[in-house]
Amino acid sequence: MVKFLISLVLAIVAAFTILFAGVVGGARISTMLLRALAGWFVTGAVVYLVLLIFELKGWMAFDKDIAEPPQGDLPEPDAEGDVSGEQASSAMDNVSDAASGFSDGETAETPETSGFQPMQASNLTHIEAPPES
Repeated sequence: MVKFLISLVLAIVAAFTILFAGVVGGARISTMLLRALAGWFVTGAVVYLVLLIFELKGWMAFDKDIAEPPQGDLPEPDAEGDVSGEQASSAMDNVSDAASGFSDGETAETPETSGFQPMQASNLTHIEAPPES
C-alpha cells in the first residue's frame, strides 16, 4: 500500500509539473492534458517498479528487525475499562525489561561499573586555524 501511495503522489506531482510547463510554454489544452496523463502513468509505473525492486532487495525494510514489546504481559482492563495502578506499573516494568533486552537477573552497566569518564574541556585536543598569509 505504501508503494502505491508514494507512486501516486509522485505521479500527481509530475502531472502538475507537466501542466505548469505547458501553461508557461503556451501549449494547447489538449496537448497539455495528454502529456500530463502520459507523464502521470509513466511516473507512477516507474516509481512503483523501483520501490518494488527496493523492497525485494531488502533495501527498504530497514526496520523489520526491531523487536516489539510483548503484548501478552499487559494487564486486561476490568469491566469498567480501567486498569489498576499496580497492574499497570508491573506491566510497564515487564515491557521495559523486555524492550531493554536484559533477561532476569541481568542489569545494565552503570557509569560507575563501566569505567565511563565524562569529557573534560582540558582533555580535548584543540585545533588552531592556520595563519592567514
